Formats: sequence, structure tokens, C-alpha cells
Amino acid sequence: MLRKVCSYILAASCVLAIAGCADDVAVDPEGVMLNLEIADVRAGVATRAVPAELPKPVQEAFRLAIVNEQGRTVYDDAFAPSVGPFAPGRFTLSVGYGEEVLALDAPCYAGETSASIYKGLENVIRIDARVANALMSIAYADAGELEEYFESFGVSFTLDGRTVSLDGPSPAQSAYFPAGSVPEITFHAERKDGRTVAISLDRSLASRLPLEAGRHAKVTIGVSADKVEITKVDVEEVTIAETIPPSWLPRPRTQVVGFDENGVLHNVETLKVDQAKIDFTTSSTLQDVELTLDIQDPAYSHLTGTHLLSAMTSAQLESLRLAGIDLPAAGTEGGTINLTRFATNLQTNEGNTTTNTLSLRVKANDRWDTESPQTYSIVVEKPVFGARVLPGNIWTREFTISPLRAEDVTKGDFDVLSKNITYQVQQNGVWMTLSDRTVRSLTPSTAYTIRACYRGCVYSDPMTVNTFPVTPLRNGNFDDEQWTEDGRDFSAGAGHGRRFYFPGWATLNELTADDCGVTTYAYNSRSGTRPTGTHDSRYLKLSDDAVSGTALWLGTVSWGQGGTTYNPKHITPAELFLGTLDNVNRDNDTADKNYGITFNSHPTAITFFYKYTAYGSDGAVAEIALYNDDTLLGEGKAKYGNQGNWAQQTLELTYDQDEKKLELMPNKLVVKFASGESTEAERVTISTFLGAITNCFYTGSQLWLDEIALVYDK
Repeated sequence: MLRKVCSYILAASCVLAIAGCADDVAVDPEGVMLNLEIADVRAGVATRAVPAELPKPVQEAFRLAIVNEQGRTVYDDAFAPSVGPFAPGRFTLSVGYGEEVLALDAPCYAGETSASIYKGLENVIRIDARVANALMSIAYADAGELEEYFESFGVSFTLDGRTVSLDGPSPAQSAYFPAGSVPEITFHAERKDGRTVAISLDRSLASRLPLEAGRHAKVTIGVSADKVEITKVDVEEVTIAETIPPSWLPRPRTQVVGFDENGVLHNVETLKVDQAKIDFTTSSTLQDVELTLDIQDPAYSHLTGTHLLSAMTSAQLESLRLAGIDLPAAGTEGGTINLTRFATNLQTNEGNTTTNTLSLRVKANDRWDTESPQTYSIVVEKPVFGARVLPGNIWTREFTISPLRAEDVTKGDFDVLSKNITYQVQQNGVWMTLSDRTVRSLTPSTAYTIRACYRGCVYSDPMTVNTFPVTPLRNGNFDDEQWTEDGRDFSAGAGHGRRFYFPGWATLNELTADDCGVTTYAYNSRSGTRPTGTHDSRYLKLSDDAVSGTALWLGTVSWGQGGTTYNPKHITPAELFLGTLDNVNRDNDTADKNYGITFNSHPTAITFFYKYTAYGSDGAVAEIALYNDDTLLGEGKAKYGNQGNWAQQTLELTYDQDEKKLELMPNKLVVKFASGESTEAERVTISTFLGAITNCFYTGSQLWLDEIALVYDK
């Protein structure tokens, strides 16, 4: 980089415009307007390029000061195309840009001239702006010999706490520093054997420093086996008339946005990338872009290869644009290579991580920004999501997969995923895509594997779903296991009436067949639930009528020691239920009804055969419910009226669709039948023989039950 002397042409004439002036100087309404222009500008200030290469409208980056002949500042602000009006007279005009500090390729500029301004005349004022700081560049007499001795080497400059370094065998930059200052200058290197070398060059350059403004010292360094020394120093000044080769301007400068310090942008397929771009600034207009792509995403692998902006056709540019790569046009001043859409569009290779590499160089003022292309990578990982089947949606022969929720997505965009999600089930080792979310025609008590599938090729981790077993009711026909009995009816000294027990079921018989002392009577000690066909010598026989084998009779009966033939102590509907009757207290006529048994399946209904004779307006009661501990998951309840012949009923289980309940596994089943809800009954006399009054009993509603079974129809 050479220091640069540049010229500005400023013209003054009478125009009607107002520009900023110093606060303490009044403008003269009758005075002269200064119409100013910086000529021959072509490149950006942000690169700290030489002034002659600066474009409009960044002229405002220069400072303009105007002082009248009385020494008062009439203008001190950013450059403006028109300032004034001022009274005619003699003025000193100065321009400047930049900061005089130690830096690389950072010239600052200053220029000053004096001129008289006359009313009615057009005056041309020329200001020669020169590089206001000094600079030094480094060259080596034999760089190859240096590389023979050293692993790395360079020259560092230190001034006022700042340090910059010109490294390598042919550093392209220059060190700029304030004119009149003397920086510390050191040759530093690392030898092949790992030892470091630091040699001060201050003494060798003492006779040439400090440098005046606009002076460029070209220092040549030689090396031998035993020493490093300065072999030549040339100090030059460039004249205004000299043409500056574009290659001596600073290289284009790039800055990546959205990539980490290693030049990598990590993204998850489906997520939108906030920013992915490469900004660049140039000292002159853009000449070329070299973009090499190595794309692992199959959808864009056709773009793999080297693309040179200057050689690309409009069709090739359009292909990149459609992929989301927006290149600037040649001839622009600075610009951006926008990769945001491209980074967002990139996907995995069927769920496998893709690493999509971009190597880039930008060329302006006949120089590439780097000797070798800079490489950047966009790494795209698969979204992480899951399939979910709630226990409440699992049955014995089918299950339904829940729709995707935001909570099911660990990585990725839920909205994008949910629009293109399907589900698969593995059958016989083959993954089958479902037309809806329900898997049917399955085998009970069997494990199945499912997964979610995004865009047909990106899968969630598999999950196992176990269908529920078909679990029958124990002794639902009352024939599989023999009922048992305890005690006798109406026998002196029996103590209590006959108590009937049915394996798999609980009744109130233990409570209603009460202890009655010396003699038991039907009105105070009787089982409300009995098998059909049972009788004794003093009771009417229950018929053998059943759907098959044995059926049960449930009757609303009187019971309780202390009752009389005219005033029974209790009248209670009989109950048949799954569970236990515990803590029977005959003194207090109390017991605990524990409804429900441990149960781990998912029925849809219960069926049974029944006959019924109602007392009054009473009705038979049937209930079924499924729980998770004490949380009700589903239930069915019904009441039935008079039915003279055996009839089959189906009581559906209606499940709560609240998601929190669907998440629970069933573990308790409640089934209950009752002869009614009414406690009304009538007095029935066994016979007209002596003692009929003593041996009477009370009976209300009567329910016959047989063939109770759970239904699993899905």
C-alpha cells in the first residue's frame, strides 16, 4: 500500500441555499453561497480507501472547516454541497478524514488552502489533500531463505499501547502511524526448532525516523545463517499526477453474519435461519465473486461446483437465486452475498446430518480479498420429535396415535413439522405408512412398534405400544366355579340364615343373613342373592330358570335382628359386585363395600342376560366403571324395568376424552348390579299353617342375572 496524495476541486458561486455555520457567526443574507463539490469519487469510505476513490454520497464522511480572515470559524461540520451565505472576503478552507493512530492500511487525509471570495464572480478553489500520516511497508531480500530458517516470521509495530503486525513472506498491507512519531519496530519469528526470535530494528531505522506526513518508507530485510538485518530503506512521496494502480488499494474486506468463529452455521431442518450472509466492502467496484459449493443436501447437490460470477449465465444465476443464494451484480460498490434463504432451505439427507460447504473469494481493485478462498459450512441436523400413543387410545385390537404436539418436538419447528407428518407401524419387519392415525386388526396383548415420519424420510425414534389383553370376568356365567353356602334357613339354633358365596363376586349376604340368636327367621336373616334352583322345606323354591346352567336371583329383602313380622328392622336391595364386603359388624348392622378389583385391560362394554320384576316404580341397576386408582376414566350406568323373559343387554363404557385422563393406565374395574334402589317390600306368608306369621318374609324388587361378560370390540 502506497501513501496517496489526492486532490479535491471545490467551486464557489452564488446560489440560494443554507448550510450549517458556527453558532457565534451570523450568516450574511446578502453574501456569497459556497457551492462545494468533491470530484472524481468512485469507492467507499468504510474501507479507508484513498480519497480519490471515495464515492458519492459518502462525501459527508469528510470534515470541512472554513475560517474567515478575522480568524472566526464560519463552518465546521461534515462536508455539504452548499454552505453560507457569507460576506465576501478571504477564507481558509480545510478538509480531513480519518484518525492518526497506528493501524494497518488506514491512511488519514488532510488538506488546506486559502482563497478570496468575490461577489459576482465564480471562484475556483483547489485543495490538495495529502496522506496526513506516515506509513511503512516491509519486503524481504530472499523470502525463500527466511522460510528455510523460520516456521513463521513478521514485523510488529508498537505505539501508544497499540500493536500491529505485518506477517508472512510478502505482506500486502502497510503500517500507518502518526507523522512525527517513532514506533517500536521488531522482527519476530519462530524457528524450525521451536525457539522464538525477537530482533529490534529501532537502531537500524533511527536515522530514517520519524517520517513526515505523506512519506512512505519501503524497508527491505535480508537474512543469513547468523543474522537478520535491514539491507535497504527507500522513502518516497507520490505526486498528484501519478496514477495509483488499483492493486495498491486495500483488499476487499468480508464479514460473515450468522456463522460462528469457526465459520460454521448450525441449524435444525425446519427451523428458519435468522441471518446467514457475507458482507463485503471494496475500495472500488466489485469485479468478481468466486463461489465453490459442496452440497450434501440431495435437493441442492446439483449446485456443487465452482461458480465464477463473471462467467455465469443468467440461467445459472437464476438457479442459485431459486436455491436461496443471492449474489450481487458485478460493478456494485460493496454488497452482500445473502445466504439466509439457502440456509433455511437446506435439509438433511433423509435424517442424516448434511454439511454444506461454501468457499468464497471476492475480487475488487484487481485483488482478491484472500489468497485462498475462505470456507464456511452450514451444518443441518435432523429435527427431533416423537410419536405418542395415550393409554386411553389403546385397545385390545387397535390403537390411535395422538396428533403431533409442540411438546413432542425437541428440535425443530412444530408448525412446519405438523404440516407434513405421517405415522408408520412395523409389521413383519416392514414399516407401513398409515392412512390415518389408527392401527387396526391387531392381536391382543401384543407389542407393536411405531414411529412418526416427516416428509416421508425423517423419522422419530421408534416407540413400543402394547395392546391390552382380552381379560374375561371371573365366573361371569356362575357355572365355572361352584357357589358355596353356609348355614340353614329357619332352623332352631341355626344362628343365621343361609349365606351364599359366589367365587369372583361379592354380595351383601354376609350382612343381611344376620345372626339371630336361637331361631332364624326369614324377615331378619336372609341372603338377598341366591342361585336359582335353591330352596328349603319352608320356602318357595327358586326355579331352575337360567340362560345356561345356574343364574342368580337378587331380591330386595328384609333383615336385621330385632325386627318383627310386622316391622322389619331393615329392607335392602341385593347387590352383586366386583370387590369385597369388609368389616361386617352385626351388632351395628354395618359393613364396608369395597367396589372394584385390580384390572389392567380396556373393555368397551359389558353384556348380561336378565329378567326383572319391579316392586312399584323401582328399576334394576347396572353399573360399570374403569379407574386409575381413584381417577374415573370411563363409566356406564343404566336402570331397567320389568322384563318377563330373559333378555340380553349391552351397557357401553363411555370414556372421558380429557387428555390428562387418557394418559392414565386403567388399573381398577368396577361392576355392580342391584335389585333396585327402592327399600320398599311386601310381607309374604310362607303358608297358612301354624307359624305362618312367624315364618313370613318381606320381598321387593327381584332381578335375575346370567352370562355376564366384558366386551372388547376394538
